[in-house]
Amino acid sequence: MVARIHPFSASGTFTAPPSKSSAQRALIISALFGEKTNVLNVGNSDDVNAVIGCLNALGADISPCENGVTVSKIHPDANKIYNFDCNESGATLRFMLPIVGALGLNSTFTGKGRLLFRPIDELIKAMNAHGCNVEKYEKNIKTTGKLTGGEYVLSQNTSTQFISGLMLALSTLNEDSKITVAGEKPISGYILMTADLLKRANIGINIHNNIINITHFNDEKIMLENFVCEGDFSGAAPLLALGGIAGEVTALGLDKNSLHPDGKILDFLIEIGAEVEVADSFIRVKKGALRPFTANAEACPDLIPVLAVLGAVCEGESKIYGADRLKYKESDRLSAIINLLTSANVKCFAKDNSLHVFGVKTPMSGFFDSFSDHRIAMAASVLAACCDGVSTISDADCVKKSYRDYFKDYIKLGGRTDVGI
Repeated sequence: MVARIHPFSASGTFTAPPSKSSAQRALIISALFGEKTNVLNVGNSDDVNAVIGCLNALGADISPCENGVTVSKIHPDANKIYNFDCNESGATLRFMLPIVGALGLNSTFTGKGRLLFRPIDELIKAMNAHGCNVEKYEKNIKTTGKLTGGEYVLSQNTSTQFISGLMLALSTLNEDSKITVAGEKPISGYILMTADLLKRANIGINIHNNIINITHFNDEKIMLENFVCEGDFSGAAPLLALGGIAGEVTALGLDKNSLHPDGKILDFLIEIGAEVEVADSFIRVKKGALRPFTANAEACPDLIPVLAVLGAVCEGESKIYGADRLKYKESDRLSAIINLLTSANVKCFAKDNSLHVFGVKTPMSGFFDSFSDHRIAMAASVLAACCDGVSTISDADCVKKSYRDYFKDYIKLGGRTDVGI
């Protein structure tokens, strides 16, 4: 689906989509440790549906309830060979692979797009060193054996999803485990999110000095209360940015105290000169006197596409750090960003893990290739709002991977688009 977008000034209110990071974790924890748990505000993104599909394959009953779903506990069969389709969801693969290992199941994992080409070797190495036999092939990943507890050491430069996946898996075992995250940087907010939700299921998790201690799961029945998934700063970020550079936008449903790393978007918007108001029930962003900026996005790489667009409309040179991790996303996201900005006649280049953007007053309209990447499509829609004419975005409906109603909310804010999704 191609979107044709006219430049406009944004104005209005939208409700942030459910956080897929929160929903995926809550669904998995409910299926592992609950009997019947309501998980509310899960949304309908492709990535969340990928987790639901894997949990259904393990025997969980996930059925609709008011404002969400009811999740019953999984019932795995050790004699069965399982097939799990993770679609394009990196988190689904990286969470479910060690969980299936901890359950001791023979399984095959498949996916679509670039999923099986994205980094996973360090997780596989850790699993193979602790009782599993995981083999990666061009079109699938196969696992046999049973994951054991004990001591794990992973690099701080590895994906936080590897660590979260191991936390979820090791919490199911009848033994204590320790995960050391080697390095001096603080533990990522994504790992803290996982720990927070596990604690709500009465799982013993303690994090101190980059060491995660997991107390063995006892046989006492764990009763979970309703999980209410928080609003998603990742999905809301492009629309908040739209307010910061092209009008005024108010977001509902975001938790100002969220552990989600992409909440950092508010600090970045303040840095460029946008007016940001944070209240208990809303967050409002209004265009101010824009200025170039320097941003460290090492801990929140999903924000870099929209940060690049912010840089494109702030006259002068902006620098964004943490760019190297973008090469292994749904697309080579770093190359996709450079292509996007270049198509709008905005100079940019990547060097030494940083992206340098030389902003202009008014970018040039044109054809923007999304590379079938939801983050690039959203960033392109923000850029298009500031261009000098009508722009087109290829494969715009790829936003359904994380934010199915993105363009509906975009139009609600005044977006003039011919997209029909």
